[in-house]
Amino acid sequence: MMKFNIPLIILFFPFYPAPAITKIWEWSSPLIWDVTHRDGMSQRGSGISGVVVGVLTIVVIIIAGALAATWNISTTQTRNLQESLDELRLEIAEARANEHVSQSQEESASLLGITNRVAFMAGAHVGFIDVGRTIERIDDLIGDGDLDEVGEELQKLRVILSHTQWPENLEHGVGEFQDKIEPLQHALAEENVDEARDAFLELQEELHHLTNTFYNSYLTSLIEAESRSFRLGTQLAPLAGFLGGGGEIEGEINPIIRVKVGETVKITIENLESLEHDFLIDELHVHSEHLRQIGEISTIIFTAHTPGTYTYYCSVPGHREAGMEGTIIVEA
Repeated sequence: MMKFNIPLIILFFPFYPAPAITKIWEWSSPLIWDVTHRDGMSQRGSGISGVVVGVLTIVVIIIAGALAATWNISTTQTRNLQESLDELRLEIAEARANEHVSQSQEESASLLGITNRVAFMAGAHVGFIDVGRTIERIDDLIGDGDLDEVGEELQKLRVILSHTQWPENLEHGVGEFQDKIEPLQHALAEENVDEARDAFLELQEELHHLTNTFYNSYLTSLIEAESRSFRLGTQLAPLAGFLGGGGEIEGEINPIIRVKVGETVKITIENLESLEHDFLIDELHVHSEHLRQIGEISTIIFTAHTPGTYTYYCSVPGHREAGMEGTIIVEA
């Protein structure tokens, strides 16, 4: 029975080491006990056999224990390696997801910024309309010589100017426009019609300059909201070309620019070095200003009317040959 069971116990030792050791010890201990307590020469042969069996049993236990330890170490290492690989895959997946979310957030923030600017400029536009209507009424009243009602309209004008949120580039002009109200107010207090007319003409002139500045900014914001925008940096070193900035062309040298027919295209060129550069697309009649200082910027806005493949390049002698040229594709 023992001879039949020992191989089975050894086979299952790596899986159930504690029960196996207990069972082997139960079978081997009587033999060892018998060998150590028998007397007489007649029992020596069987005693020696018991010693051999006991020693072999102990050897088997040691070998099985070593195999079990090796098995456990190998299994643990494999499990740890698998866990490390799973963690690495998870980190890569999370990094890709974060990159995608970050890019989406950046694009959304850019779009939201443009949308908010258009809404802000639209609010200022309403203010300009109110200012224009008030100025027209003042003009009619001064023409009729009715100075009493002019004072009421000037008060309305002050309220409109103070309650309208003006763009930063107009704050100085709005301040100067408000300063022009004072001479008119003074002429009204003196009931001097001629002086009031002169002061009003200066007020109108100031409003004319302010209106031009505002509508140029308003038009730019509308174009940006409806246009495809690209940013390129000019450089001869370390690698000559136009360096893409932002969005899908980020970090590319001479990126391919793709637009649709009829789209308004805005390309911002920034000089990344203190060498002279420019930007041209001959077939589309596009030409930037010459940029001579590092950090200098030129913005080009145009509409792509004809489908085709065109070349943009720097016209400074030797720069195009050095590699400063790329492709713009207008798709139908």
